[in-house]
Amino acid sequence: TKKENKFKIIEKSKGDEEMPIRIQKTKFYVVWEICDILHLTRGTVVKYIHQGRIHAIKIGSHWHISQKSLDTFLETGGMIGVKEVER
Repeated sequence: TKKENKFKIIEKSKGDEEMPIRIQKTKFYVVWEICDILHLTRGTVVKYIHQGRIHAIKIGSHWHISQKSLDTFLETGGMIGVKEVER
C-alpha cells in the first residue's frame, strides 16, 4: 500500500512490522530490525548510534537506519565516524 502526502511517498509492504519502510526509493529499518539482522541487543544498537558507528535519524521517538548506513556499518565494521570516548 502507498500513503501519499504532498512531500513524499511512503511505501510499506504487507506485514508492516516485518518489513523496512521505503521513503521515496530509500529503504529504512527501525532499531529492532537492525537487532535481528546483526544479532545485537537493542541497547547495543542504540549505543552504536550514539557513538556514530551506525548513522541513524530520529523521527518522533524511533530511530531509522537507511540501507546505505547499514551497508557502511557492515563494510567498515562500524569504525568510521566513531566518536572518541573520554576515559
